[in-house]
Amino acid sequence: MGNWNSKNPQISNYLNERNIVEKSLHYLGSQHKLWGELWSKLWACEPQNKFLLETAAKWLRQHQDTPGWSFVWRILIEHPDALPESTSLNTLLQFGIQWLSGRENKDQWSFVWQILIEHPDALPESTSLNTLLQFGIEWLNSHEDKGDWSFVWRILIEYPDALPERTSLNTLLQLGIQWLNGREDQAQWAFVWRILIEHPDALPESTSLNTLLQLGIQWLNGREDQAQWSFVWRILIEYPDALPESTSLNTLLQLGIQWLSGHEDKDQWSFVWQILSKNRHLLSITEDKFLRCGANWLHKYPDRNDWNFIWKDILAFSKSFTIELVKLGSEWLSGREDKDQWAFVWQILIEHSSTLPESISLNTLPVNDN
Repeated sequence: MGNWNSKNPQISNYLNERNIVEKSLHYLGSQHKLWGELWSKLWACEPQNKFLLETAAKWLRQHQDTPGWSFVWRILIEHPDALPESTSLNTLLQFGIQWLSGRENKDQWSFVWQILIEHPDALPESTSLNTLLQFGIEWLNSHEDKGDWSFVWRILIEYPDALPERTSLNTLLQLGIQWLNGREDQAQWAFVWRILIEHPDALPESTSLNTLLQLGIQWLNGREDQAQWSFVWRILIEYPDALPESTSLNTLLQLGIQWLSGHEDKDQWSFVWQILSKNRHLLSITEDKFLRCGANWLHKYPDRNDWNFIWKDILAFSKSFTIELVKLGSEWLSGREDKDQWAFVWQILIEHSSTLPESISLNTLPVNDN
C-alpha cells in the first residue's frame, strides 16, 4: 500500500488516511525480523520523511544485531541535513564504531567500516582515521578467507600516510603476496595481483615485479575459461620489458590468438581481439588471417554491444574487406535503429559511399526516424 501511495498520493485521501507510509510503519512494529528491509522500502516510497527518519534513529539504538541494521544506518548517514534533532552525523558514526566491535565475522563488517573511513572529519573525538585503519589491519590478519578480504586490503593501501606506526605500505603488500598463494581460483586473485603490480617500488625485498609477472603467466595456464583471464593477460602485455626470460611479448600474443578460438561467445572476446590488433605486426599468423577471424565473429555475433568497434577497425585496416564489411554494415542497420551504435555505423557507411557495392547506394541505406 505504501508503494501505491508514493505513486499516487490521492490514495491516502480516498482511504481517509493522512499518510499511508507512516501508517504502514506503525503497523510494522519495531520487532519485526525484516524491519530494516521493509523500512528501506518505505523510505524508497517517501524519502526525506521525517517520521521515517526519527523512527529509524530510535530503531538503530536497540537493534544492532537485526538483519538490515547496516543498510538503515547507511541511509541515515547519507541524509545528515534531514536527521532529527536528537541524532547527528557524529552520533550515527559513533553507532557504527560501536557496531564493529564483536561483529568482525558479519558479512556487513567491511561495509560499515568503509563508510566510517569515508567520514574522517566527522568522527567522534575518541576515534580517528588511524584507529579505524588499525581495526582494518587487525581484521585482515584473521579473515583471509572472507570474500571481502581484498576489499578491506585495497582500502588500507589507499592510506599509506595514515597507517599506524607498526604498519607500512610494504607490510600490506607482503600480506597481499602471502594471500595470493593457494587462492589462485578465487575471483579476487587477479584483483590483488594487479594492485601488487601497481606498486613495484614498495614491494618487499623477496618479491620483484618480475616475480609477480611470472605468477601471472603461471596463472593463465589452465584458466582460459575464467572471466579474469583476459584481464591478467592484458596487464602482462603492458610490461614487455619486465617479463621473465622464458616469456616474451610474442609468447603472450600467441596465447591471445589461441584464446580467441573457442571463446567467441565470451564478453571479453572483442577486448582481446582489439589488443592483438594493435600488435598485429608481431602475430604469428598473417594479418589477413587475423582480420578474417574478426570478420567471422562479426557475421556470427551482430547483436553484441562491441560489434561496431571490431567492424570499424577491420574496415580501417584492410581494403580487401571493404566490400564485405560495407555490405555487412548496411545489413546491420536494418532493424537496429534503437541501438546507440546505429548512427556510428551509418556515418562510417556514408564516408565509404564511393565503395558501396552496386546493390547498395546512399538512397537505399536505412534511415533512422527516431
